[in-house]
Amino acid sequence: MTSDGMHPDPGASGSMSAPSLVGEVLDGRYRIIKKLGPTLHLAVRLNKAVFKAKPGEEMKFQAYPVNVWSPGTKKGAVRYTWKAGSKPLAETSSTLVRKATVDETITVIARDDRSQKADASCQVIVEKPSVAAKPAPQTPAPKTAAKPSAPAPSAKTPAPAQKDANATPIKLDLDANPTQVTRAGSFIAKTWGGTTMDTFRIGGGELTSASFSRSRGMVIYNVSGTFKPGQNLSLAVAGSQWDMRKSMVGLKHNRARASIRFLDRSGKPIGETIEHDSGESKSPSLSGSVSGSVPAGAATAVMEGQFVCTWASAYTTASETAGVKVTLTVEK
Repeated sequence: MTSDGMHPDPGASGSMSAPSLVGEVLDGRYRIIKKLGPTLHLAVRLNKAVFKAKPGEEMKFQAYPVNVWSPGTKKGAVRYTWKAGSKPLAETSSTLVRKATVDETITVIARDDRSQKADASCQVIVEKPSVAAKPAPQTPAPKTAAKPSAPAPSAKTPAPAQKDANATPIKLDLDANPTQVTRAGSFIAKTWGGTTMDTFRIGGGELTSASFSRSRGMVIYNVSGTFKPGQNLSLAVAGSQWDMRKSMVGLKHNRARASIRFLDRSGKPIGETIEHDSGESKSPSLSGSVSGSVPAGAATAVMEGQFVCTWASAYTTASETAGVKVTLTVEK
C-alpha cells in the first residue's frame, strides 16, 4: 500500500507537526516534490514470505530496505528490530539467523534517518515429525456394573475476543502493548490530520496476533492467523477524512480500496487478485469490501484494505492512509 505524502528536504532538520503549518513550507524548511511522493516512503521486504523448515533447521532472514532517506551517507542509516511473534530478539543487523523450533511469525522493523518506520513479516512453518500411534491398552470389563456417575462439569475456555465479525467494533489504542487482536475495530491514523478508519471487519480464519506499523502519512493494523482449506474469507473497511475546516488546505479526493490474494507454498499467486476500488471521490466517507473462498493448494492468504485521504494547498499535495492488512497461513 502506498500513498502520496509530504516529505522533508534532505538538508532540513526537525519535523512537521501538521499539514496546516504552511509557514514552514514558505520559509524553506521543507520542499515537496509531488511526483516523487509515493517513492519516498520507507519500505522493507524479507527474502521469504513463508519459510517451511524441518525441526532444528537453520533459517536465514534478510531484510531489504527501499527508499532509505540517505543511504550510505553515514553508518547506521537504517536501524533494525527483529521479533518472533511479540517477543523482541537481540539481532539488530539486516540479517537474522535462527533455528526452526515452532511455528511462528518473524517480523523485522526498519527505521531510517527520518524516523520513518516500516515492517515485513515471514510465516515460519515447522514440519511435524510423524509418530506411529501406540495401541490403546485393553482394560478388562468390570464384573459388576458401575453406578452411573454425574457428568463432570466441562471447563470452558474463554473464546478469543471478537469471534463474530458482526460484533461491535473495538476502538483500538495504537500505543497498547500488546496490540489487541480483534475482528472488528476502529482507529485514528494521527500522523498528519487524523484520517479515521471508522470500522473494519475480518471474516473467516483464526486470528492469533496483531501489531500497528506507523510512518509519516500512514498507519496500518497488521493481523496474523490461520485458515482452513476451502474456508471463506472476507475483509470490509470504511473510513472518513479528517476535519479540514480550520486548516489552510482543502480536500482533493478520498479513495477506498480492498483486495484479497492467495499464494502457494513457494509464494506464487494462485488465481486472480480479488479487488475493490472506489476510485477518487469527494465524498468525506467511503467503504469497500472483498470476499473469496480459499482455493486448492493455497498456503497463504493476504487481505488488505485502506482509506486514503488526499488534500492540497497552494504549495503542496499530501495524503494520509488508515489501513488493515491480514496475513493468514493454512492450518495444520
